[in-house]
Amino acid sequence: MDSNELKKWVVENNIRQRTTEGFWQCFENYKIEEPDEYNEYFNNFDEDFLILCMSQVALKIRNWDKFDEGYNENHEFVEAYLKLEYKNKYIGYYSLLFNFSGEEFDDYFVLE
Repeated sequence: MDSNELKKWVVENNIRQRTTEGFWQCFENYKIEEPDEYNEYFNNFDEDFLILCMSQVALKIRNWDKFDEGYNENHEFVEAYLKLEYKNKYIGYYSLLFNFSGEEFDDYFVLE
């Protein structure tokens, strides 16, 4: 897949919107599951101060040494990254992983 194919795939699969929606769903779960950490990073949270920036979309192959010729969504996938800034400070990222059919299969919410 070349970069133009990837760009077309991103638009056709609505990756930007789906990644943003995935972040908000993950964020709501985070508030409930990790209240102490949430309060440490987001005390008196104000959504107006949170900036989500789609910083990368990457075609990835992982576990290269175990890679075989057949497609395997655990080894070949597209990863969309949202850079997170809160109150003008970089705080981490959210990434959502998609198989080539456009289905979500994993995500990461990382605070630094």
